[in-house]
Amino acid sequence: MKKTWLLALSAIVFIIFFVPGLYFAQYKSLWGDEIFSYVANISQPSYRQILLGKINEGNVSPLFYLIQKAICDVAHYQPPESWLGNPGTWTLPSDPFTRIFLRINPLFFMSMSAVLIFYYFSRFHSWGMGLWSMLLMSSSYMTWVYGVESRHYALWVFLTTCQALLFLYITRHPSNESSYSELVLIHILLAFTVILSVAQIIIVSFLLWIYCRWPLKRFILLAILPLCIFLFYYSRTPHGYPFYFAHSFKEILAPSFTSPQMILLILYGVFLSLLYSPVKTKLSVNEDEPFKKTGGVFWLFTVLMLLAAIVILGAFKMNAVKEQIGFMVSVRYFIFLVPVGIIASLVFFSDLLALFKHHQWMQINIYIVAGGLLILNALNCQPLWIHLLFLKHQFFG
Repeated sequence: MKKTWLLALSAIVFIIFFVPGLYFAQYKSLWGDEIFSYVANISQPSYRQILLGKINEGNVSPLFYLIQKAICDVAHYQPPESWLGNPGTWTLPSDPFTRIFLRINPLFFMSMSAVLIFYYFSRFHSWGMGLWSMLLMSSSYMTWVYGVESRHYALWVFLTTCQALLFLYITRHPSNESSYSELVLIHILLAFTVILSVAQIIIVSFLLWIYCRWPLKRFILLAILPLCIFLFYYSRTPHGYPFYFAHSFKEILAPSFTSPQMILLILYGVFLSLLYSPVKTKLSVNEDEPFKKTGGVFWLFTVLMLLAAIVILGAFKMNAVKEQIGFMVSVRYFIFLVPVGIIASLVFFSDLLALFKHHQWMQINIYIVAGGLLILNALNCQPLWIHLLFLKHQFFG
């Protein structure tokens, strides 16, 4: 596909996500956390205070708040008068402008995440894979719920998308030196975005050390510097917040990493194990094919990201209170799995189709799994689409 056409199609993909997002933002009421984030952590503190982590949140990493404050200052945004008093006087804005304006930042980053995935798979695989990436992203429950929430989650999705695609590109094109600098930048931005991103920074750095055999000095910027940033903000993170569980581990992780994605992950792992097993099989794979060359490392990346989420859940569980007081452990804490699951599904789907290009019945089964993934994702999004079609003024509370 020519680059000019690909850029034009990428712009259309951005519009496809951004415009409906504006529609959602207009009719979705602001909730308490969004108002609190603006009043307490964006309008009141200075840029220096935000950068030093003087934020009244469980996550004191400053990047989202700095960006949002800059947007508000440049646009000379004036909040509703009731927000200028104490929290007891805050009211939900009746005008749609505030609901839209405060959500342009996250909506932009969520839309750009869809664009990046579409661009990568259209350019390095096929236009069909690019189209499927768009369908997967648009049918994700988390894309629409947190793409129009004025918090740091959409920025986290965007940076994780960049990280996963760069990791995939580096493992399949290890001689490309510019990708290292880009990944360093993404890791630094992740460390400035959310405390929990430390897990994914460690995972990617470890796998690149094992797979690419880079000299250790490269990891000073790639891993050690982001870890120092993490430690700085972690030392300023307030501790002692009570957390409780209202849902099981599976229910918390499933919106970000769905059951069909898990099936595809297991299926891919089974064929990897058969390929490298000493037991003879009928599988015959050329050394040049991605499944043989780099399939295992991206499969391991996906598995480790899932394990990291489970470990984080376990840490919450160990310190959780039995009563439902404080803060509920939410699906949004694991939103970084959304781009991981979508990109992994596309990689596995593409590699398995290539692996079984001479086995029609296996290709049919793979298409069935892919179709099931889209259908289940779409069913999870059904309440959102109903509210969009009927222009409800409030949903999700």
